[in-house]
Amino acid sequence: MKITLEVANNRAEFLMELLRSLKFVKVTETADWYDGLNQEEKKSIEQGLDDLKNNRIHSHEEVMVEARKKTNKRK
Repeated sequence: MKITLEVANNRAEFLMELLRSLKFVKVTETADWYDGLNQEEKKSIEQGLDDLKNNRIHSHEEVMVEARKKTNKRK
């Protein structure tokens, strides 16, 4: 059985220490991929989420139509 806990407060930290003290419990800590991003990357993700929330999006087809228009004008 595998249990995942997110330690967010003192009670959770106490529980983790208790679990670590048990011989039959193996505790491994993992970092979330988001934590490894720099501020610019995090800001870009937040901007994208805000764009989705506020319907500032374009479908793949819309983007492809515009790209074809622009590449055809150059020829």
